[in-house]
Amino acid sequence: MKNNLLVLIVLLLSVGAGKAYAQPVADVSYDQLRFCESGEVTLTINFTGDAPYDFKYWINNGIVDQGVVVTNHNSDIFTLPINFPNSGFLRVYDLEDVNGIAGTVNNGEGTVIVDAMPNPTIHDPIRTCDLDVHLSGSKEFETSSTIWRLGNGTVDGTLTDENSLNPVFSAIAEGNYTVYFKEIQGVCEKEIGSPINVVNKPSPSGGSISDSETICSNNQATIALDITGTFPISVFYTDGELVFLETDVKQIVTRTLIDSEIYQLFRLRDVDGCETIINQNVNINVDRTPVTDAGFFSQPVCGEEIQLGASLEDGNTGFWTIIDDHEGSGLTIENSDNPISKASLNYGAQYTLEYYTLRWTEVNSENTECVDFDEVEIEFNKMPKNVSLGNDTTVYLDKEIVFSTTGLEDMPLTWNLPEGVSVDEQEVPQVTVSGLSLGNNQVICTIENGVCPAVTAEKLIRVNDIYQTTGFSPNGDGVNETFMIGGAANVEGNKLIVFDVTGKVVFETTDFCRSGSDTEEGWNGYQNNGERKDGTYYYIFTGNGIEPIKNYLIIKGSTK
Repeated sequence: MKNNLLVLIVLLLSVGAGKAYAQPVADVSYDQLRFCESGEVTLTINFTGDAPYDFKYWINNGIVDQGVVVTNHNSDIFTLPINFPNSGFLRVYDLEDVNGIAGTVNNGEGTVIVDAMPNPTIHDPIRTCDLDVHLSGSKEFETSSTIWRLGNGTVDGTLTDENSLNPVFSAIAEGNYTVYFKEIQGVCEKEIGSPINVVNKPSPSGGSISDSETICSNNQATIALDITGTFPISVFYTDGELVFLETDVKQIVTRTLIDSEIYQLFRLRDVDGCETIINQNVNINVDRTPVTDAGFFSQPVCGEEIQLGASLEDGNTGFWTIIDDHEGSGLTIENSDNPISKASLNYGAQYTLEYYTLRWTEVNSENTECVDFDEVEIEFNKMPKNVSLGNDTTVYLDKEIVFSTTGLEDMPLTWNLPEGVSVDEQEVPQVTVSGLSLGNNQVICTIENGVCPAVTAEKLIRVNDIYQTTGFSPNGDGVNETFMIGGAANVEGNKLIVFDVTGKVVFETTDFCRSGSDTEEGWNGYQNNGERKDGTYYYIFTGNGIEPIKNYLIIKGSTK
């Protein structure tokens, strides 16, 4: 029973296998999928399987965008020409044979690309440097490629980087040439030509006149240039660290240098952009500039002399100069080459206050152009010396006196005076004191000049009342030669009458002892009759503002 069942199953499977169908296949091909501006695609389908076939295809050519159903195609090949004015695609799908069995579509979709025709442009050359013409072209499409070429038969030149928009055409000689420029966009390409006239235009040339310069430290070097070409011309140079650019110059001024350096001039570029590589080194030799210090005086000098204090580096030289004397009396520098020389004024001519601006200049002995200087301001305060108001003075009834002084000339004076007393110092060394009163009048003068110690001088002026003498001896010995009444000179409208013992008037005068009177100051003993005799006499002295004075006097030892 089991064996019969197995035979039955095998028979059934054999019958079913005899009715199985193969899957249909469509192999799709396209004669061309890329065109310039437009084109026609021939779609070809080769079928394998049981015809007739049903299938679909879709067309998108920028104008038509739709699907088409094909049924009962009873052939193993299908062709269809399709025009594509624009890019698009073709697609074959949904294959089924006569038995309703779905098939396989190979290469069922094709992308069609329609390239636009490019429109290249040749512009005027950018520049001509020597016989090198820098061409200029532009393309229409960013994705396109370009290529330049020379006209057929042109062998007197070469093109450099012909695939760029701006290649260089190097001519062998001046003349007329033709160049061609082609733009390639996919399968579209367009070439245009243009004539060019090559005229030799020299590139800039030249460089530094000298390959070395010498300067002093903390200064700038000047590199003189000798350049020819079409100006303005730019000069590119470097100090080894930074790159600099100067335009339309005849010289290069470096930065401030401390040490020696090498500057390199490496490129020239004229106004048209023509460049020349020069690579020229210029050695900048830097000699040391002295660092000068003229010293400093924190306060004025009291007196007429000072010790200067400048610095001087070993091996260098220096000298002092007076830059400004500020109209002083005149400063003398003992040794102008000595940094610590003595400087002095003439005390007799020195002003109360003087200013001087001195300059100390230091010179590098190995390079006398390397010089530095520093200035110092010095103030001199004249020191008070030999200050005196003279000896104390006794006067009689004087309201004002004039006396001589020393050491006061041109000095700042301060007076300490009794109440009511004043001083006129306009005629120093003569001083006039006014407003004196009877008794002691203490006059104090103080000189305070700048930083100098204050100096004080005093004078006592004693003002006494009328002083009367009772005798004199006019004998020619120079002592007590005349009869004087102390203070008479200060009594206006005074009158002196002298009597002998009999009461007879022997001498009479007015304005006795007053300065400017016609009579000799004092009485010399001569009577009005011209005689002079020893003896005892009496006198009366009167005047404005005083009580009459009556007294006697004795003349003894007179000469006839």
